[in-house]
Amino acid sequence: MSAILLHSCTSSKIIRSDTDPSLVRNIDYLYPYSIIYEALDEKTSIHRENASKLSDSLIFLTMTQNADSFKLANFFPVHDSVTIKRYHKELEEIANYVITYNNIMLVEYPKTIDSLFSSRGNRFCMAVFSTGYFISNDKYKPMVIDNLLLAGISGGHIIKHAFKNRSLLMIIIFDTVNKKIAFCRYNDEMLYPLKKTLVKNHFKKILRGYLLPANNLSTANKKPVR
Repeated sequence: MSAILLHSCTSSKIIRSDTDPSLVRNIDYLYPYSIIYEALDEKTSIHRENASKLSDSLIFLTMTQNADSFKLANFFPVHDSVTIKRYHKELEEIANYVITYNNIMLVEYPKTIDSLFSSRGNRFCMAVFSTGYFISNDKYKPMVIDNLLLAGISGGHIIKHAFKNRSLLMIIIFDTVNKKIAFCRYNDEMLYPLKKTLVKNHFKKILRGYLLPANNLSTANKKPVR
């Protein structure tokens, strides 16, 4: 498992291919993949498996409860541990590239996605990746720390910034027929990552103007999620 480099908080631009958005429907979806860390002090963090699993479950619950709005059709479970690890690695590589360059021009179509969906018959598949960190005991400490999610792609540079918590969620829709990424976008917030309301707002901000109407933001977005 590698780390993901987080830059300044933002919602990325919509990255999409020439696939007509009106054709993107009846989307199969995979179980989400999260990497969540706990910040123990100014320079120490640790990957928390339980927090990562909780993040996965919150994302999956959001997807199933809003399947119609998100144009999701069928959940596609993957049980083989080797395949899951390979898929996770490919998802991390895509996330690192997109966060760094904000485009998908040189992203290689994932071999795992190809092998899983090449004969399935459904054109579109959604994958969701999430990463972030939280302060121990969820208490705010106005401190400046080394970037806890420093990836190898940073070239070894240390990025320092003040923070509370951090949550990034990325949605990727694959066109499994034409073997390309039809849509990719992420949203990044300085907020506690393990809140259901935050996860839902991530989805709304990311899919707004693509699968959701351009003005589709609930009033919950007008209040900070803490």
